[in-house]
Order: sequence, then C-alpha cells, then structure tokens
Amino acid sequence: MADLVPICLVTGFLGSGKTTFLTRVARTHRDRRMVYLVNEFAEEDVDSGVLDRLGQLAGGPGRAFSISGGSIFCRCKVTDFLGTLRLVHEKHHSPDAPIAGVVIEASGISNPKVVERMLVEARLDRAYRIASIVCIVDPGSFSRLLQTLPPIRSQVEAADLVIVNKADAFDEAALAETEADVRALQPGAAVRRAVRCDVDADLFGPRGGRGLAGELAACRDPNFDSLSVKFDGDVDWPSLRAALEAIRDDLYRVKGFLVSDGQAFYVDYAGGPRVEATAVDAVPGQPLLVVITRGGAGERARRLAAEIENRRYYRQPGAAGGTR
Repeated sequence: MADLVPICLVTGFLGSGKTTFLTRVARTHRDRRMVYLVNEFAEEDVDSGVLDRLGQLAGGPGRAFSISGGSIFCRCKVTDFLGTLRLVHEKHHSPDAPIAGVVIEASGISNPKVVERMLVEARLDRAYRIASIVCIVDPGSFSRLLQTLPPIRSQVEAADLVIVNKADAFDEAALAETEADVRALQPGAAVRRAVRCDVDADLFGPRGGRGLAGELAACRDPNFDSLSVKFDGDVDWPSLRAALEAIRDDLYRVKGFLVSDGQAFYVDYAGGPRVEATAVDAVPGQPLLVVITRGGAGERARRLAAEIENRRYYRQPGAAGGTR
C-alpha cells in the first residue's frame, strides 16, 4: 500500500465549497508533488483560472486537469476519467519522483460509491488507493436536497469526513439539524463545522477498502439540465439578475463571468433569494454563464438564453450573443 498513490476524493452538491476546499489543500500541500483533477457537470469550464492556480500551487504546469460535460462516475465520462488517471501515473509518478497525492473534485451531482470498483476493474488499484472521501455540505440547502436528489445521500454515505461548511452564515439550530441528518446517514464519518472549508484533517493517510457498492450513472441524470450562455457585449446586469431570480425555484447553480457597464463581474449562485455578482479585475476568456437547473425545468432557462441571444439583456446594440 505504501507504493500506491493516495487519492482524496472530494464530493458535495453544487456550490457547497468544493473548489474552495481544493484551493486550501493546494496551499497546505504546496511543498509536495500533488495532482488535481476537477470534474464539471456543465459542458463549459468557467473555472479555468482555478485550474491554473492549482497547477501553480502544485509545483508547475500540467498538474491540474479538467473533465467537463458530465460526471466522472457516469458512462459517458468514465473512459476520460480512467484515461486521465493512467496518464497522471505514467507522466508524473516514478520511484525517484513519486506523486504525494491526487485530489479529485467530483461533479456536484455525482454518486461516488462506484469509485473503488472502477479502480479495480480498470486495474488502477495497482497504482492508486482511496485515502479519503470528503463530502462538503451547505446547511442552507442540504436537508431539503436530501429529500429529492439521491446523489446527495450517496455522497454522505460514502464519506470519511463531512464538512458542514459556511458555519458562520447559519444559526445553531440549522447547523445541528444538518449534523443530525449527516450522522443518521453515515455514523462512521467525522463531522466538522467550517468557514470556507478551513479544517485540519489527514487526507492521505493509510486506509483500507470501504466496501462501497455503486453503479455507473447514465450519461444524463434526469434530475438536472444544464446550458451555457455566452456574451459578446456589455450586459444589463440588473435586468438579467431579475430574470434569473424569477426562475430561481428551478435553479441549482449559476456561475461564470460577464461585463456590465464596463466592469467585469463573477456571478455565483447556489440557492437563496439573490443571484450575486462580484467585481473582478478581468474576465478570463469569453464571458459566459453556466446554468444548471432542476430536471425538466430547463425550458425556462433555455427561453432566457434565447432572450440573451436576441440581445434583450445587452446595454449596447451589436452582434448577438451565443448560447450552448
């Protein structure tokens, strides 16, 4: 087991704080040879800057990878996932320069219970071992989502460590309710409250098999729809925000970049009454938003995307925006 590369698998629903956790791990382990793999459910990767930052913290380019367009635990992406793990081992690991650990951020809608069987069937259990499975939960949405989305339950049931994140934003009753729900699902997991995923934990220590049992998911989970909206002009953000908030009962996640009144903004929504935008120095690449909705409700979001394409939410006339 000592020769196997340890994997820390990070799960949690959309917007719970997984990317924040990855960045914290990268900073904590910046003196070690680490590799990071980020899985995005949406077709477009809006966090390319995060990948660059992770690669820099890991010690150089080529140490951060992205798999987009579905879950790494679904049939359509499993080949990409296993191929990336093989590439990482062949390119970065050697007796003289071993990889200290691989951190995998799974899609927020993934069921991780199949991970051990995947490694065995691909014979990658000869190269890797699952050292820890971390699940990050948001007290603002966890108990509600637990009743409607099966992957949320599976993520907790597979975990060694559950981080109850954003603890500064909720009262004791909400935190205690979340912890009680977690412990009912996985009594053996360590449960830690945190702000911005600031926890001290051994993520790469020795650990035996967990006996997890799961199946690869279908290529498209009927619980979710996703689309990407691209912009090529100055956006009327107040109007667009109002339109997004009008369909927020169908929204699970909105994130991305846009320019409004000459200012670059990062948009981030994962539940709640407001879709927030934070001013940033610049937009990396073409401005776009990724929108993930409740399954079967994507038509409302697609109508909104069509309105954007027809320039309803642009400040200045010009070429039409694109959608995907």
